[in-house]
Amino acid sequence: MPQLNLIWERQLIQCQNDQSEFSLLSFFIALKKEHFFRSLYKFISTTANRLLLLDIVWESIQNGEDTSTAALRSWDCAQSPEEYLKMKSHSKRVLSDDGVLFLVEAFQEEIDSLLSVPTSGNVDANFDEEQIRLLCQQSSLLLNLSSSEPYSELIRQHSQNLIAALVKLLKSLQLWSRNNPDSVFAFRGQLKDVDLNAESLSNPAYGFKRDTIGLIANIICGNRAAQDYLRTSDGLAALLDCAKIDARNPFILQWSIFAIHNALECNEENQQYVAQMKSQGVLQDDELVDRIQKNRPPRKI
Repeated sequence: MPQLNLIWERQLIQCQNDQSEFSLLSFFIALKKEHFFRSLYKFISTTANRLLLLDIVWESIQNGEDTSTAALRSWDCAQSPEEYLKMKSHSKRVLSDDGVLFLVEAFQEEIDSLLSVPTSGNVDANFDEEQIRLLCQQSSLLLNLSSSEPYSELIRQHSQNLIAALVKLLKSLQLWSRNNPDSVFAFRGQLKDVDLNAESLSNPAYGFKRDTIGLIANIICGNRAAQDYLRTSDGLAALLDCAKIDARNPFILQWSIFAIHNALECNEENQQYVAQMKSQGVLQDDELVDRIQKNRPPRKI
C-alpha cells in the first residue's frame, strides 16, 4: 500500500505540473473507491500536497455536476444560500462514503489543532498560511457535500462530534475577532474598508466563518439532537451574534439567518430561547427578529 500511495502522490504532482487530463481522470475514478481518499491523504506528509488533493476533490465534484470551475467557485460572491442549495440539489456521487467521513474526521482534527491556541492569543502567529488554507478548504468541501443529496444525510448521521467542534470553533472565531482585530479571522463590518478582490486572494481565511455557519445550518436541518445542542452550548447565541454583514465573509448574514431558521424549525425550546433573548433586551435587532419569526428568505445585499 505505501508503494501504491507513493505512485499516486507522484501522479498528484503530475496533475499540477503537467495539467494532465489523464491523471486528473484517474483521480476522479479512484476517489469513488472506498478507503482511497483516506489512505492517500494520511500518506501525504506535506500540507501543500494535501491542499492539491483537496483541489482535485473540488474538481471531481464540479466535473460530476457538469458545471464549470468558474461557475461553481463564484457562488460565494454571487449567490444566496437558497440559490446555492438549489444548484447543489442534483449532485452526483463522486466521493466514497468512507472518503466523506474521513474528511469529517480530518476537519475535526484541524479544528482541534486550531483551538489549541488560547482565544486571547495570536492565532495567526501559530499557524502558517497553508495550514489555514487547508482548514478553510476542508470547510468549503464539507459545506458543498452537506448540501448535496447523496451526502447530506450521511454527514448528519455522523454529526454528533462535528456539531460540537463547529460550535466551539464559531465561538472561538468570535472571540479571536474581538481580541485580535488584525487577525485574518477578524470581523470587517464596513464593505468600503475592504478591497474584496484583493481580500479574497490574500486572506487565507476569506469566507471561512460563513462556510462554518453554512455547515452548521446543513447539519441541524431536521436534526433535533443537533438543534438542542446548539441551544445548550450557546451556539445559538453565537449564530445570532454573526447575523450581520462582514466584508470578509460574503453572505454571512443570509447564511446565519438560514442557520437560525433551521435551528428554530419544529423546536419550541429554541423558539422560546430566542423569544427570551428578545424580551430581556439581549437581542435588539427588531428587523432580524422579524425575519427569523416570519421565516422570510434572506434577501440579497
